[in-house]
Amino acid sequence: MSVEAALRDLGAERLEVRLKAAENLGRVAEHEAATTALVSTLADPAVELRYTAALALGELKAVEALEPLLTLLDDAEPLARQGAVRRREDIEIAME
Repeated sequence: MSVEAALRDLGAERLEVRLKAAENLGRVAEHEAATTALVSTLADPAVELRYTAALALGELKAVEALEPLLTLLDDAEPLARQGAVRRREDIEIAME
């Protein structure tokens, strides 16, 4: 899947399509649009998508996403908090 297709699919109606798009964006090396889109997804109503976006940002080691990712630590949903905890360290290591 191309970056453009994944960015488009991130806005799809079906959650399964959006989840796959977020996963694919996490495999894109240093693509600013992917990071920006994934950071926006951290506020999505679907907890599964917030979790997947957190994992994808960690995969990208997107240093600029650390602060938005940390907001998930206060999320009401345990799954979203787990995603933030799992990937925070990946990003912090990339900062060193």
